[in-house]
Amino acid sequence: MSRSRTMTAAFAWLAMASPVLAQDSDAPEQTDADRPTETSADQRPGSRPIRPIIGDGRPSLEPSYSFSVDSTYQYSAPVDDDLGEDLGEVSKFSITANLGVMIPIDEQSSLSLSFADKTTDYNFTTGGVGLITTGGDPFDIVRTNSIGLRYARRFNETFQPYVAGGVTSSRARDASFEQSFTFAGLLGTRIVVNDELDITLGGGLASRLEGNFLFVPGFGVNWRPTDRLTIGTNTLPRGGSLGGGGGISYKLDDSFTLGFNVNFERDEFRIDEGREPIKGGVARDSSLFFTLTSRWTPSPRWIIDASVSVVTERELQLLDRSGLERSDLRFDNALGVGVGVEYRF
Repeated sequence: MSRSRTMTAAFAWLAMASPVLAQDSDAPEQTDADRPTETSADQRPGSRPIRPIIGDGRPSLEPSYSFSVDSTYQYSAPVDDDLGEDLGEVSKFSITANLGVMIPIDEQSSLSLSFADKTTDYNFTTGGVGLITTGGDPFDIVRTNSIGLRYARRFNETFQPYVAGGVTSSRARDASFEQSFTFAGLLGTRIVVNDELDITLGGGLASRLEGNFLFVPGFGVNWRPTDRLTIGTNTLPRGGSLGGGGGISYKLDDSFTLGFNVNFERDEFRIDEGREPIKGGVARDSSLFFTLTSRWTPSPRWIIDASVSVVTERELQLLDRSGLERSDLRFDNALGVGVGVEYRF
């Protein structure tokens, strides 16, 4: 059975977040109705751009946009089954394109849209012998698409509530598109304690592929003890993944930031119809990341990220169409690397 049953769940559509583990990525995301300031140091790759400031100090009511492309690679890791038998090695490459749109409604509220397209290539280097009873690779290319909608309003300087919802389709090559959808909704609020500390509280429900609905906690803490140091923890996602974690970042100067993050991530997707006994079933791929990150901001519009991770506690569950677990595979630790580029306009 799974060693990763306890999952810090989140929504892949709540923010246009990068699979590159950002230097300050795990501080709670700024809502669109946040303080009317210029882009701050605690913005994550792909997070919605803070609205620009116009001449009299008020936030602009013009829409703003962000576009990013991110890629990650996990080097080959040996695979064991429930009995500890060696089943070969698996590597994994992902690339994600994100588009975010923030539309101010008035000076106190805004509407945000997010779109993500993620492609993941699994490479079973030994043919996947033993992964399922018929042998062979259970899948190779996995495609994930998500659309999200979020409304945020600032009632006062302390409470800034929001409501969000979204839909995600995640499936392997030749899998059923109609049976690849999950849905979710969330209510919460950002609480600004002072200039250095804010807290995000909320919760909602998310559907699963071949599983019951999940209650999803929406919790985050963002502490900025100095102008250069940020410490945070949250249940916000990256790319098409569920997950959460925490991290610390330090801003060396106006252009460079370094950080360290610990994050759990889980991908879930529909399997194709051609593989017995799991045809039309579900795969759940989960990992724990320990990541060193760097960010270079050469200009206010451009952000470039790079990361190196130790990927541990990785597990791949294969379920049949009825939700019955057919295989539970565990991976040795592996190295992961990532790069990402974002443009804000």
